[in-house]
Amino acid sequence: MTVIEILNWSKSYLEDHDIENPRLNAELLLAHSLNVSREGLYVRLNSNLKTEEKETFENLIKRRISGVPLPVHLGRQEFWSIDFKVDSRVPHSKPDTELLVEQALSILSETSYKEPPLVLEIGTGSGAVAVSLAKEVKDIFLVATDISREALMLAKENAESLGLLDHIHFVNGNLFDPFHFFEKRVTL
Repeated sequence: MTVIEILNWSKSYLEDHDIENPRLNAELLLAHSLNVSREGLYVRLNSNLKTEEKETFENLIKRRISGVPLPVHLGRQEFWSIDFKVDSRVPHSKPDTELLVEQALSILSETSYKEPPLVLEIGTGSGAVAVSLAKEVKDIFLVATDISREALMLAKENAESLGLLDHIHFVNGNLFDPFHFFEKRVTL
């Protein structure tokens, strides 16, 4: 089977299983399984796949229709024009989460600060929001929390890969639980 034949087959198969953007999914999964860029697929359109390449790709397609998100398959996801490492430790970021970053940047740009602003992100996951804000705003300090230690480890990896680890403090805990000690220290 050639690259173009398997792309056409997988697009139809994904479409039949109600996967959104079936052609894009097929291209990204095949490129990933062949360890080439998406553009590299088009250089190889008439090349035959080896049996093991075909089997690897078919397994990825089966996992995709079983509900495994595309970013988890690929091990990465673009968010705010940054390539984030993702895996099964965290849910993948939804595109509309970028609106949150836009709104936060808008608020931060409209306000003047005597000291660097402190921003809290609850449920950081892969760290996409906190890392994006740290990349965009100079002199910002972020506290990113998550109930999952594994998610925090991944978020730290993402922050470190961009040299932003000094701008984000990662805290393990559920919602506001890590910050209850402040309540006892504040007196009016």
